[in-house]
Amino acid sequence: VTDIFTKMFMDAHTKVFALFLETLCELVSSHKADLYDWLYVLLTRLLNKLGADLLGSVIHKINRTLDVVRESFSYEEQLGVVFKFIVDQTQTPNSKVKLATLQYLKSLVTLVESADIPVNKDSEMALAKIIAWTAEPKSVEIRRAAHAALVSMFNTHTPQMTMIVSNLPQLYRDNCAEILDKQMPGAGESPLKPSSGPSPMKPR
Repeated sequence: VTDIFTKMFMDAHTKVFALFLETLCELVSSHKADLYDWLYVLLTRLLNKLGADLLGSVIHKINRTLDVVRESFSYEEQLGVVFKFIVDQTQTPNSKVKLATLQYLKSLVTLVESADIPVNKDSEMALAKIIAWTAEPKSVEIRRAAHAALVSMFNTHTPQMTMIVSNLPQLYRDNCAEILDKQMPGAGESPLKPSSGPSPMKPR
């Protein structure tokens, strides 16, 4: 079934795709325990689909399907998928896909437990890319979404995010500190403080 459904993500007929999404929601709701091996394909195909020119009704159905996915699988697993997707060298997401991914990430980080934040190479590389997206020259929407995701991650999981960013090159640490200092003024200093350059991080 998952092999067939994977192919159906490419269906160009609006009515067929809309029916497919309804069936997909039923499949995920009923068989979520057996679909963890398919989660990366499922989530990334939905996010990639949002990069296409679609009718508003189809976009609504995709977002509803994403809601079902978010409610059906562990937040830790989903966060790992999103981080992996962001750093996947085989992917070339357009602005709409980047925006959808950042928005999904922002919704996830407020739900996941701090202890379940994956502290690994994918997390580090994903954080580096999100920090880079805060200076995206071609899209103010991506800059805002990257800012919002970064601030939300530090607001809800300060120790874990500080640990991940502390492993990044100094330039990323400094840029992150500067962003957080502007967005979250007046909070206590983070253990992650640049040796020189921009203001120190001050996450809550």
